[in-house]
Amino acid sequence: MTIHLVSISSKPPSWVSKACEQYLTRCPGTWSVRDHTIALQKRQGGCAQAAQKEAKLLKKLLNHDEICGAYLIGLDPNGRQLDSIQFAKRLQRHLDDARQPILLIGPPDGLDPQLKALCHEFWSLGQLTMAHTLAKVVVAEQIFRAWSIIHQHPYHRE
Repeated sequence: MTIHLVSISSKPPSWVSKACEQYLTRCPGTWSVRDHTIALQKRQGGCAQAAQKEAKLLKKLLNHDEICGAYLIGLDPNGRQLDSIQFAKRLQRHLDDARQPILLIGPPDGLDPQLKALCHEFWSLGQLTMAHTLAKVVVAEQIFRAWSIIHQHPYHRE
């Protein structure tokens, strides 16, 4: 079963790609993790037009055979706050239920209502404001941490 990390952003700096790859490739065995980037649309014509294009690109990704029927989790400051153990258990529950979880990091100005309408639920990374690209690294690390919790790997310590 595959977990998908999807971000709507411009091309990330190389350190972000390297950090995400470092964490996401550490999940061997039963967890496969795929990283996807949906191109951030220009905001010149207004946020609404850009959000429509981004929602269309996300729907196209969701309709791809590989992840059709997946469970979309939007990352939003107002979403459910989870500690690392809860994050791990919820991810594993989705995998056990044969739902491929997709963790969606919206554009820097947040998830548009059109994108929110596609989500099954929302999780929060907390109330801190952080760079959009840094959020992707945090999520990648939490996915690996979740794997380590579920598989009793010594990476996670309480």
